[in-house]
Amino acid sequence: TLVGNEMHKTVDSLQSEEGKVLHRLLSGYHASVTTQIMSSYFPPSSAATGKKGDANKNGNGNGNGGNGNGKKNNGRWKAHAKKYAETYFLPYPERVQDMHYAFVVLSRSLFRIKDFLYTYNFTTGNTPVDVATQRLVQHLLDTSVLHSCGSVLRGFDERTMFTCNDDKQEPAVQVERLGRVAKEFKKAFRHITRLVGCVTCHRCKLHATVAMHGIGVALKVLLTDPVDLVTQSLSLAVCCA
Repeated sequence: TLVGNEMHKTVDSLQSEEGKVLHRLLSGYHASVTTQIMSSYFPPSSAATGKKGDANKNGNGNGNGGNGNGKKNNGRWKAHAKKYAETYFLPYPERVQDMHYAFVVLSRSLFRIKDFLYTYNFTTGNTPVDVATQRLVQHLLDTSVLHSCGSVLRGFDERTMFTCNDDKQEPAVQVERLGRVAKEFKKAFRHITRLVGCVTCHRCKLHATVAMHGIGVALKVLLTDPVDLVTQSLSLAVCCA
């Protein structure tokens, strides 16, 4: 799409290691969306849902409301593993790797503020939803699966971002360069966020907006000093109370 192409042009303009990180995060997000679509590609059969008509829009047009191979879906959406493998996974393995990369970055950010999130008071105005959200977050933070991913989470190190280890450069030059890179990074990220507003599908726009906000918060958490992070978190909690 035009929006997607413009996003990639914006990221490609960042000639730095930080630009490569942002490129992989956006590529990973795109891969995640594609994976979700492919995992629920074929709709339930009309017999299972009680609806008549075009229940097989994503199928093979044979009117059976199935999953393209003559089998009905029995009330559940079905994946299209063959199409996913042939058109995405096998031709573009780097995109799937970027999806894993994005997961590591987001998970690393989550674990850095896990103590704060564990006791955070989610308030949306819908008490049942707030309680369910807090329980789900606590369940996520308690799960042994994520706790066993320590070695995987070390696959990304935010300390390599916005730093310069070139001994051949003068300190003043390094500071000037890092300031320029940080400014360009923020400008590119904000431009991409604005581009999301050009998406015509409201559901797609909402999904992309939440995703970009999540990526931005994750990077902010990882790049903020731990002491300042606690102070900002407490201030945010007071402001939102």
